[in-house]
Amino acid sequence: MKKAVTVFLALAFVVSILSSCSLEPQHSIRIKNSYSKTLNNVKINSTYLGTLEPGASTDYKPVNEGTFAFSGTVNGLAFTGGGSATGKGKHKWTVTINQSFQIVCEENK
Repeated sequence: MKKAVTVFLALAFVVSILSSCSLEPQHSIRIKNSYSKTLNNVKINSTYLGTLEPGASTDYKPVNEGTFAFSGTVNGLAFTGGGSATGKGKHKWTVTINQSFQIVCEENK
């Protein structure tokens, strides 16, 4: 009887560990300003992030799997963009506005 209880507890422990290691998508995105000017009114989807000085990055913000949008202004001119966050498990993405004001989205590995 004692052996059966021990086996049951060990099995329950393994099942609880495996169920907590879910491969449900968990995506987060940050914006990095590599441009020479300040980015203002920065948003990811509907999350307002504020001002981003040159060389600075936002904290990672959670997003749902699928498409996302970001926007802001530079010297009063609007910029917008978007991308797609997909994949099972945990993923972190960085949207970089580079020196040429090109917008690059890549997964951090």
